[in-house]
Amino acid sequence: MYNYNIQFFRNRIATPIAMPKCKAWRTVLIFSIMSIAFFYCVLCSTSCASVQTDIRYSGDAGAMREKTLETLEATIVSQRIQYSSEQVKRIQADIEALLREPSTDSSYLARLYAFSADVYLLQRQPNEARKQLAAAKQQNEYDEYVQLVSARLISDPEKRRAYLEERLVQNPTYYRLKAELGGLYFAAQDYRNALAAFDASLSFLPEGYRQLYGKQREQSLQLYTIDGASIRKSSEKILQTPQLSLVEMATLTQDSTNALDFITGTAEWKPPLLAEYLQKDGWYHPERNVLKDLASKKDAALFLWHLIVGNDESRLKRYTRYYTSKRRLPIPDVMMDGVYFDAIVGTVEEDVVPLTDGKNFEPNKPVSGMEFYRWLLKADALR
Repeated sequence: MYNYNIQFFRNRIATPIAMPKCKAWRTVLIFSIMSIAFFYCVLCSTSCASVQTDIRYSGDAGAMREKTLETLEATIVSQRIQYSSEQVKRIQADIEALLREPSTDSSYLARLYAFSADVYLLQRQPNEARKQLAAAKQQNEYDEYVQLVSARLISDPEKRRAYLEERLVQNPTYYRLKAELGGLYFAAQDYRNALAAFDASLSFLPEGYRQLYGKQREQSLQLYTIDGASIRKSSEKILQTPQLSLVEMATLTQDSTNALDFITGTAEWKPPLLAEYLQKDGWYHPERNVLKDLASKKDAALFLWHLIVGNDESRLKRYTRYYTSKRRLPIPDVMMDGVYFDAIVGTVEEDVVPLTDGKNFEPNKPVSGMEFYRWLLKADALR
């Protein structure tokens, strides 16, 4: 019996545990494994939910900080377009309130301190601006706005330009610096590089920057397209003026064409003297003050019509003769007044001075320096 039992247990030990006769053991084992797996999944699920909540919270906080910075920057840029001392003080107070709030975000703090420095610059307080800039650099000296304010604190234009160019070599996508550099090029009358800098940056910046630099960009485009050899330095300022004066029409004409050589004999006349002479010759309305009055479209037309046809009376008055017997005038807002009528119709017909909307001339509309210059080149080609 004893020997049998020993043999029995020997046989059981030798038998594989996964035999069909051990179904109960397998069931227990499988159930245990499934229970452990279920518990692990529940634990992981709880952990993952906690992690996602933290990420979502951080993302929302970061988005709020980013929105705050965007709003502040927009208000600061707007003050560079149109300054208001009261508004600037409010902006400064808002920044100071944000800086009093506890934060460990160095990038956020660097930008806030840089904004504060820029606002002090707007208030013409460079010493305070330097203090705020130093605090900004302690947080992050490589921040784009920190470097922008650093450039604005450099008084020498050449050194400021060199600083910006060097930083842009290191960070070509710092578009604020590139736009600032465009402004420096424009001030130095380097219109080619100014236009390149503006076009490489403004489309990547908020709308406020396009308003801030937009006028300089358009003037750079206009001045760049002009042949530099055909316009004198004395006339560059005139080209940029939004409202041309009567005497400046004579200045531009003398500087950039030889149309007045029959008067001056190639000598350079002083513009007031030249304008007064031209008025006596009919180039200006006899009742206009050529030394003080601003030019309108009808004044430009009269001046350019004389440039085109000279003193040939038959050509000067040909439209008056033609339309005297007509019931309908060719341009609705231009009356047959005996002074401007022929000049307006003639310059429109010759495609020198355009109609505003394809129908009306708007004779009293002011004329910019660039507008007159382009019309002048067309008229000079018709002589």
